[in-house]
Amino acid sequence: MTALKVLLEKVEKGNNLTESEAQEAIAQIMAGSSSTDEVKVFLLALRKKGEALSEVVGAARAMRACAARV
Repeated sequence: MTALKVLLEKVEKGNNLTESEAQEAIAQIMAGSSSTDEVKVFLLALRKKGEALSEVVGAARAMRACAARV
């Protein structure tokens, strides 16, 4: 089971991800390590549950780490 699937189960149960868990999930997505279907299901589950502050912060940190520096 991939890390994203483990985190998906947590979200589907209605639990918020920690900042580091969200960062890990988005980093995996940004790296291209997840299938399109996995990404779709994960993001829809987050939306259905409602995004927590810790999840938004973790996602932002992961995206900033992947961004090209100019």
